Amino acid sequence: YEQLRGEVQLDLARLSRADPDARRRSRAANMIGVLALDAQLIPTVQQDFLLLVRGAIDNFRYAVELDPSNAEAKRNLELALRIPGTANLPPNAPSGSRDGGRTAGLGQTGGGY
Repeated sequence: YEQLRGEVQLDLARLSRADPDARRRSRAANMIGVLALDAQLIPTVQQDFLLLVRGAIDNFRYAVELDPSNAEAKRNLELALRIPGTANLPPNAPSGSRDGGRTAGLGQTGGGY
């Protein structure tokens, strides 16, 4: 199962970067995020879990950037951002030093895709 899952993730990653159709790239990036949050494979170590969630969030954001009409990716992003502990994740574009950012998490709910 894990080998097949890894192959699928690799194929999706290739598709999300190289397919000429932005909508297909968006759907592939969304699926990478969905696979990352498979409830059967969630790590028990909190830090590992948060890293997994960060990767899923990044893929959902990328999917929305590629295709702003991808409602599924927007919904998945919204749900992932509601996972407890994600407020403590470092932002993608820090507003300060590693330990001194000022703007992470200050946006309105439902915005900032």
